[in-house]
Amino acid sequence: SDLVEQSLNKIEKGNSQLNAVTVTYLRADRALEEAKGISDHGQPFFGVPILLKGLGQKLAGEPATASSRLLKKLVADQTDFYVQALQKAGFIVIGQTNAPEFGFKNITDPTLY
Repeated sequence: SDLVEQSLNKIEKGNSQLNAVTVTYLRADRALEEAKGISDHGQPFFGVPILLKGLGQKLAGEPATASSRLLKKLVADQTDFYVQALQKAGFIVIGQTNAPEFGFKNITDPTLY
């Protein structure tokens, strides 16, 4: 829980300048709840906070926009195998990073976020 809180505080302090994290997809309450409920079964990354990339790393019930205005209302209906593997390894998903629209260019300046 402490790591999740510290990570969320860092995002809150620096993100307005960097715009690195999609704040509409910050999972503060859910991540803290997950951190409090996680049990240590020897996971290599037990309780470590992580941000998903906003391109193809879907978590059920969360936005799956690929940073595109065309998909701004799209919500993932299932969790990708990669994200499931992260969770099984003990990571706590705290949110999603900003990304170029559909990942088409090497700078992140989508108008959606």
